[in-house]
Amino acid sequence: MSHRIPRSKQVDNYIRKLDPKQKRIVANLRELILETLPEVQEEYKWNTPYYQPVCYIASHGDHVNLGFCFGGLLPKSKTMKGEGKLMRHIKIKKLSDIKKRDFAKLMRESLMLYDQTRDDKVKKKKI
Repeated sequence: MSHRIPRSKQVDNYIRKLDPKQKRIVANLRELILETLPEVQEEYKWNTPYYQPVCYIASHGDHVNLGFCFGGLLPKSKTMKGEGKLMRHIKIKKLSDIKKRDFAKLMRESLMLYDQTRDDKVKKKKI
């Protein structure tokens, strides 16, 4: 059985203040993240829900971004946007844009990439 980390009250407050459409999208993404990665710490950083070290949720005027910290290392996708070295995001405009199976797979892959890069750094330090 996996250990569930407590939800952030700051994230609760963030969601509570959103307009109804974005509230539904953000709440659904949050549940998907917490179900898919119960071991990941939920935080409120940079004025957005952040799930260390995998992803974040950012609400913008007409859409919500599901961002991936290691998105630049994930397999290429038409839905993944961004030009940075590592960060990428998926723009979500409506609830039906949430592809649970696909997003959960990306979350797990992103966590694996984090674990691999962390392990590589540890190995380099030991040398």
